[in-house]
Amino acid sequence: MILSVNITGSGTVSGGGTLNTGVTATLAATPVTGWTFKHFEKDGTLYTDNPYSFGVTAQNVIVNALFYVTFEDYISGKVGFDINDLALNSIRIKRNIDYAADVTTLTIRTLELAEADALMWYATSASSYSGVKDSDGGWSHQEASSSLSSQDRSSMKSTALSLYRKWGENNGYGTIRLVNL
Repeated sequence: MILSVNITGSGTVSGGGTLNTGVTATLAATPVTGWTFKHFEKDGTLYTDNPYSFGVTAQNVIVNALFYVTFEDYISGKVGFDINDLALNSIRIKRNIDYAADVTTLTIRTLELAEADALMWYATSASSYSGVKDSDGGWSHQEASSSLSSQDRSSMKSTALSLYRKWGENNGYGTIRLVNL
């Protein structure tokens, strides 16, 4: 019997090939960096076990393996900086996005507004922070430090405002308009 595996997304699956009838087949999925294993699909049924084992019959079997990008990985990659968990939680709640949601299940509108939220969060955060260094005996740990230029901050705000306008959303980040009275 031949066990074939079709892969959607980015990852590898071991355990396919030619197998004897009556043995147990075991498939193990390994996502590449930035991707997450979602499920195997065999005969229309989804299996989230990884590894996934089943008895081999006399007929050839095709199993689909699905890998996906989580919302958290997507948004960090999209904006180009790490976003802390509290900010991610705020964005997920505001945009009604489940933790580790598959980005292919989200609308372009939701993704772009979440991107705007992340850009605005970063642009309105402290412009710099210094890392913290701890040490005790034989170990040491140092947190990263970062700084954001006024040009970067302005560019991020501009991109965020453009996305908000595109989708007809005003998040209170307006511009000052001078009027003659």
